[in-house]
Formats: sequence, structure tokens, C-alpha cells
Amino acid sequence: MNEIFSAFYARVPEAKTKTVSDNGVPKNLLPDIASKYNLERNFDKIAEANCKLDEIKIRVQEDTKKVVGNQQEIEELDRKAQDMVISAKGFEHEAKTMERQMWWRNAKIWVIIFFIQIHNKEVWL
Repeated sequence: MNEIFSAFYARVPEAKTKTVSDNGVPKNLLPDIASKYNLERNFDKIAEANCKLDEIKIRVQEDTKKVVGNQQEIEELDRKAQDMVISAKGFEHEAKTMERQMWWRNAKIWVIIFFIQIHNKEVWL
């Protein structure tokens, strides 16, 4: 144990000035050192890499959820576009039918006007 403390004091000379508890471990120094290593990122490169990897995983999961949401919105828009195409075809059919009806109505009116004109000319002659 003394070898460990001597190695420790060699690396951390300010530890000798701190008060020592009954078992020889500095009282005030340990909380300082422990707080330095409290976060995994401060002492372990693998843990730091794992933390970064976890952050990336979370970000990828969020992005995947957004992509799935966008895909659902695209599918909804596609369905609505198909509905609009069907409605447009129905409208076009109804418009052509209406055009034919109006053409025949107009033709009937012109025939009636033509016969009225012929009848009026016969009356005046």
C-alpha cells in the first residue's frame, strides 16, 4: 500500500499537503480526484467513443423516424393526387356531355329560328 501511495505522491505532489485519514488516504484529495473522473468521458477514450456512438444512434433513430413520417406524408399526397386524377377524369367526362347537350340545344334553336325566318319571308311575299 505504501508503494502505491509513494507512486501516487510522486505523480501528485500536492497530495502530501492534504490531510490524511487514519488509513493513510488523503481526505480532501480523493473527492477532488473522484470528481475529475466522475464523468466517463474524462478518463476513458472507449467510453467517450461509446457515448458519441450512443448520441449518433439516437440521432439516426430520430432521423429514421422523420424519414418514415415523410414517407407516410408522401404516400398520403400520392393517394390524394390519384383521387384528384380520378375526379378530373369524371369532370372531363361531365364537361364533354354538357358540351354535347348545349350544342344540340343551340342547334335546335338555330333550326327554329331558320324556320321562323322562312315562314316570315313567305308571309311577306
